[in-house]
Amino acid sequence: MTDALRIAAVTAHRSHEVAEPLSLADGTVQLVDIDPSDGFLERNLNTVTRLLELTSDPKPDAVLSDCLGLLGFLVAAICVLRGVPFVFRFKGNHWQGLEEIYRTGKDDGFATKLRYYLTYALDEAIYRSARGYVVVSAELKDVVVERTGCRPEQVHVVHVPLVPDREDGSARAARERFGIEAETVLLTVTNLKYPSKYDGVRTIVEGMESVLASHEDVAYVVAGGGAYLDDVRAAVDAIADPAVRGRIHALGFVENVADLYALADAFVYVSHIDGYPRSVLEAQQSALPAMVNAAHGMVEQVEDGETGVVLKEATSEQVAAQVTRLLDDDDRARLGENARTRVRAENDPETIGHQLVAAIDAIVSGR
Repeated sequence: MTDALRIAAVTAHRSHEVAEPLSLADGTVQLVDIDPSDGFLERNLNTVTRLLELTSDPKPDAVLSDCLGLLGFLVAAICVLRGVPFVFRFKGNHWQGLEEIYRTGKDDGFATKLRYYLTYALDEAIYRSARGYVVVSAELKDVVVERTGCRPEQVHVVHVPLVPDREDGSARAARERFGIEAETVLLTVTNLKYPSKYDGVRTIVEGMESVLASHEDVAYVVAGGGAYLDDVRAAVDAIADPAVRGRIHALGFVENVADLYALADAFVYVSHIDGYPRSVLEAQQSALPAMVNAAHGMVEQVEDGETGVVLKEATSEQVAAQVTRLLDDDDRARLGENARTRVRAENDPETIGHQLVAAIDAIVSGR
């Protein structure tokens, strides 16, 4: 790359994942940060107006966007009309996510099905408008190549950066707030919007029953809201032993999750839909060893025996065995410190920024 790239970034969620890294790298970034509190019409109008301004002369070298649905379609359409190269950033398997929300979710009415087909059509138009793609994991690259039919060289893997200037939480605050008394705490932070994430949590809960029965000083905490929260709580309520049941806390959505990371001794995560889960990254940033299933971006985040534990199979029996291994490991703190050292280097925002600029440059130049 000879000259610094001028990039317009349009993001609907976690703008720091692109704004912070790009601002630290070789390039000029202008951000269209979409306010989620805005109404539907205001959000779309403000985004279109701002992007039209940014794509006027002098035009940027590229527009990077992660927006889907109607808003993402409008972003892609402006880029096409303005003749500005458009790069789409995949943070997860949007095809599977769309299927799970609208086709295999709890609401299967006609309006939901219609919304699925409309959203699917808009999203496909967005993907077809892109010059290339940035994805957060190697597994996701394979998915994008298969689903879009693009050439592998059009897809570049750039991991998720660390949260910049992240404040440490308070373990004491978490104990007082949620009434958690056990000495050792195992934590899951997830999004129970998707059945494939609920299935993972249910597997963990089933595995935890025997673990907590044999470890009276251990509690399991799962934080995350969504349509399947009640199902998780029902699975906990079905546990016969009240002593075990009372040490499993299904909290729902938690505003200040940093307190839970400060309280936890290890992180447990099983999911059948993910790109490069931020919750695993945040746990590692907090020096927690993570136990994950061998799928998606998790295999790029956790090295078995070095920064955590990787399950051979996503079963309750494996969860019980490997959590027990983690609890009984006198070297557990070393795994957590290794994880923090690794993510501080590999997921440093400036490092990610240089990778992101290089990926966009390669896509725009056709290299």
